[in-house]
Amino acid sequence: MPIETIDKCYTLEKVYFSYTKKKQILKNVNLSIQSNSLLGIIGPNGAGKSTLIKLLNRLLIADNGNIKLFDRDIKSYTTKELALYTSMMFQNPVTNGIEKLTVSDFVLLSRYAHSSSTFWEQDSDILFSQKAIEMTNLVDFSDRYLNSLSGGERQRTEFAASLAQDTPIILLDEPFSYLDLQYQIQTLKLLKLLNREHQKTIICIMHDINLAINFCTHLLILKDGEILSNGTIKDVLSKNLFEEAFGIKLEFIDIKNKDVPYIYPRL
Repeated sequence: MPIETIDKCYTLEKVYFSYTKKKQILKNVNLSIQSNSLLGIIGPNGAGKSTLIKLLNRLLIADNGNIKLFDRDIKSYTTKELALYTSMMFQNPVTNGIEKLTVSDFVLLSRYAHSSSTFWEQDSDILFSQKAIEMTNLVDFSDRYLNSLSGGERQRTEFAASLAQDTPIILLDEPFSYLDLQYQIQTLKLLKLLNREHQKTIICIMHDINLAINFCTHLLILKDGEILSNGTIKDVLSKNLFEEAFGIKLEFIDIKNKDVPYIYPRL
């Protein structure tokens, strides 16, 4: 069945995960993620956000329960198959062993899953990589080595690699942690464009709840390893719910000509 006809890209049923026997990180997670949605994952530290997104990319395997990717058990995919469906931008960019790669070489490596032979570099791979570098404003950095980049530049390089991989699902674990406000907004606008015009499913862990409610179509709220709420922004936008999730008092301020309020902590 073509994936374009499947309305849920992920289905999770009774998923549990723990790093040690002493503490359960995710508990009885039941979740369906709509294809072509822009899903923001929010919640306090230790809620299980990064663990969940690693399960979605099979970097971790659930202790119990089932995870399906496009109606197929995620464990049944080969590594190369999985890389054709999901790309991942990490919270802390990988550095070991690749410091001497240039930005252009690193981005090009993300095209490997599309190859059919050992000598895999094709003209189309170069074009996809160049386009991703342009979209992330990294043209002037193409020949720079990774170990010469700032944290923000390195994070944008990771994002370019995710775009060049050209998957229907893009997973991002706190993609803005090293970016200044200008590049945060540029990245979010690009993600929104990919979602709207190219039908990409974007699943993104975010800490700024105001950015989340302004840019995402759906929101998943985690607390203590469990789903507190999941739905469209309109469905989950509740003052009581957000206060329960983060354990603090919040103010919701209505803004003229905006569908969502501005949220800030009550001091």
